[in-house]
Amino acid sequence: GHRRRTNTFKETTWCYNRWNARRAQKRRDDCRRIFTGLTELHARGETSDQGGHHHINQI
Repeated sequence: GHRRRTNTFKETTWCYNRWNARRAQKRRDDCRRIFTGLTELHARGETSDQGGHHHINQI
């Protein structure tokens, strides 16, 4: 199995890069979902205790 080590490493790196990209995409989706949720909460006037988020629906 020693001969395949470089191949395995390349495959692992490729998989890791794919997984990392997917995780970054998920993080962006989560941020978007949170932002949308805060905007909806603000529209209903439920973020009075959120301090820094008051300006969100004025963007």
